[in-house]
Amino acid sequence: MSRYLLVLFLAACGGSGSEDSASTDASGSTDDTGDTVTETDTTTDTDTVTDTDTVTDTDTVTDPLDAPPYDTWGDYSVGTEAIDIPGPEGLTLTAQVWYPSDEAQGDAVNYGLFQGEATEDLAPACDQIRPVLVFSHGNGGIRYQSPFFTEHLASHGYVVLAIDHPHSTLLDLDFQKIGEVALRRPADVAAAFDALPDIATVADCVDPAEGYAVAGHSFGGYTALAVAGAEVNDPVNGGQVFLGDDRVWASIGLAPWDGFGAITDGTQFIEVPTLILTGARDQITPLLQVRGLWAPLQVEPRYFGIFDRAGHYSFSPIACILENDDGCAPDDIAPDDFEPVVMQATLAFLESVRVDEALIEVLQTSVHQRVDHIVTLVDGLLDWSQAGWGTAPEDFEIGLMVQECLALVDVPPTFQVDLAIQQERMRAPRAAVAQVLRNLLANAVRHHDREDGRILVLVCPEGSVVR
Repeated sequence: MSRYLLVLFLAACGGSGSEDSASTDASGSTDDTGDTVTETDTTTDTDTVTDTDTVTDTDTVTDPLDAPPYDTWGDYSVGTEAIDIPGPEGLTLTAQVWYPSDEAQGDAVNYGLFQGEATEDLAPACDQIRPVLVFSHGNGGIRYQSPFFTEHLASHGYVVLAIDHPHSTLLDLDFQKIGEVALRRPADVAAAFDALPDIATVADCVDPAEGYAVAGHSFGGYTALAVAGAEVNDPVNGGQVFLGDDRVWASIGLAPWDGFGAITDGTQFIEVPTLILTGARDQITPLLQVRGLWAPLQVEPRYFGIFDRAGHYSFSPIACILENDDGCAPDDIAPDDFEPVVMQATLAFLESVRVDEALIEVLQTSVHQRVDHIVTLVDGLLDWSQAGWGTAPEDFEIGLMVQECLALVDVPPTFQVDLAIQQERMRAPRAAVAQVLRNLLANAVRHHDREDGRILVLVCPEGSVVR
């Protein structure tokens, strides 16, 4: 399969670039030096759809600049407790709850394989009803696999509950039961939320009528999408089933897996706001597979972020105790760069759904200050159906197409546009490539934070890929 990659580098005049940490299917963001990367990875496979929608509401009263810094620890200490709760089918589920506390942070909890930041036995801050998120681990994972995610949310006032999915954990993984596990996982999540009012520590913090958000990594990403309302292809009995919980108000998939095809185009039935984050280096749930889950989504708002140097285990640090690749390699994005951006994206998304749409702007206005090239959620990259990916490839002159696209984009006269085209011609669906480039150029102008910006269009061959 031929691949075509167009890369735009934006910079303020006199700025200098640096190695990128993350990219997006929408546009680049600008760091405090003015440098940014806008990148889209396109293929001839119609399943690789990229589309991002951003909600803005001029009538909202929230000032995003007044929002807390979501990429740093919140105002609360974090308490944690491990408990057993009733699950579906007569099972008992081992669960971990994290919650905000006004008491001083004490000794760090030992999860068995590593230490976290939370403290056991802290008194909860239940002076108000807290938002709830249920987290689902990956296949062969464990409930506390991503403490950077669960503990961080609790520090910002969330009650977070994670369960060990029976026959799917590090301790009891059974591949022979993967079909029945796929069908039961969403019920595990719903049962966990049902149990919250009976967990004495946090009972006064939660109101079941308020519902919950759901998030998960890998197989947990599948679980989050299924609980949010995706149609599931029944791996045991055949046919299609819905395993959703209508109490869910938002869904987050971190490098989500399709469950060996258990979810294909079923995400089109999701009706709650959805965020998907993944890594371009992921070998377990490759980008093409994740885009296959993203493509059918119709709900608004929906967001998709891609980290260029992240792998599958970037979202599950516990795996790097045993693994040395796929997010654990020395040249993969460092946790200190990666994790704050994930939390910035997650909290901006959750709070924009829960409190005020305008809070999604926190991601666009402040997250780029953390690292050079970052996940940005913006509107209107590409309407795939209009871009013509179903048309036959044709041979065309790249420089001429770039000039035609520039003529159709309102580039301010104060911007400098430089072309560095090292390959004269390419063969691809021309209309599709032109559509991508026009949107990239338009977003480069629209979302640049300086009036004297510089756009560099660089085209160079790398084997079968044109960059």
